[in-house]
Amino acid sequence: MAAPLRSLFKALTRRGRGQRVLMHAPLSYRRVGNGEWRRGKSENVSSSGILFQAEHPETVGTPVDIRFNEPLETGDEAGILESCRGEIVRALEVPGTDQILMLAAKLSQFQFKPRPAFDVRAAIGEDRGPLETRLRR
Repeated sequence: MAAPLRSLFKALTRRGRGQRVLMHAPLSYRRVGNGEWRRGKSENVSSSGILFQAEHPETVGTPVDIRFNEPLETGDEAGILESCRGEIVRALEVPGTDQILMLAAKLSQFQFKPRPAFDVRAAIGEDRGPLETRLRR
């Protein structure tokens, strides 16, 4: 179910440990064990964490489940990232208010979906082109 942290985002870790990549993708998040999903939007992601806009504030230390509305291609051989689990490590507020603007989570568990197999025949059809015609003669 969970892939090791070291295997996530291999492309990122080759470029440097914990390098952040800007990625604006809609997501849903909730406290672990709570059924109510809230909306958010990722700002950046690394092999160890994610920064996202939050619809509802969470306190530092809260364990959260995060799922992506569209599975993310991460470059990891484990497949396409569908969801992850982490812990809120930072909550950034809008200056002068109590409104939470952004949440940062340290990631610890990942749920991948296998990549679909590529069907060559579906992509190019049954026509094999001029080579097949020559071979039949």
